[in-house]
Amino acid sequence: MSAATVRKERLEFKSGGTACVGYLYCNSTEIPKPCVIMGAGFGGTQDTPSMVAVATAFAQAGFHAFTFDYRNLGESEGEIRQLVSVSGQQEDLLQAIRYIKKHPAVDETRLGLWGSSLGGGHVISVAAQTKEVSAVIAQIPFNGFPKKSGRSLWQTLRLLYVIRKDWIRGKKGLSPIRLIFSSGIFRKSYHPIEEDSVLF
Repeated sequence: MSAATVRKERLEFKSGGTACVGYLYCNSTEIPKPCVIMGAGFGGTQDTPSMVAVATAFAQAGFHAFTFDYRNLGESEGEIRQLVSVSGQQEDLLQAIRYIKKHPAVDETRLGLWGSSLGGGHVISVAAQTKEVSAVIAQIPFNGFPKKSGRSLWQTLRLLYVIRKDWIRGKKGLSPIRLIFSSGIFRKSYHPIEEDSVLF
C-alpha cells in the first residue's frame, strides 16, 4: 500500500483546558481498527518527518495512528510557546488516548502507545497509569540522565544548576529560563547537535 492511500483527519481535543491538535492517519475507516497514539520527543512536533513517516507506516500496515502536538508546541494552543512540561505532556498524552478511543473508526479495546526519546519516557509513565492501553513501543526512551553520556561532571553540575534555578523560578511564579535547544550549555550537557536551532 502506498503512502498516497493514507488519509489524514485533523482533530482537536482538550487537555488541561488547552486545545491540542492531532491527526488521525488511516487507510480505511470501514470497520474500527487498532490505533497507535504517538508521542514526540523533546521539543518535537507531529510534523517532524520521522513522526510522519512512522504514522504513515502504521497506517500502511493496517493500523490507525494518532499524532498530536503537546500543549505550547506546534499547532496546539498554550502559553508560554515552546515550554516543555513533563507532567503537562503526560496529561496531554492521557487525554489523547481518552479522546481518540471514542472516534468511530477506532477500536477502543486495541490501543497502543509509541514514543521516541522524551516521548518514549512519557509512554512508559502513562501506560503505568491507565488500563486503556494494550501495547507500548518506547524508542530510545529518555527517563532520566544516562549514567554514561560523555558529559563531564562539570557539565552535569552546570546543567543541574540551570534545572534547579528554573525550578525555583517556577515555584515563585516567575517565567521559565529559556535555552537554545541545540547550543551552549544545553548542547554540551544534553543534546549533541552541532547547529543552533530551536529556542526553549
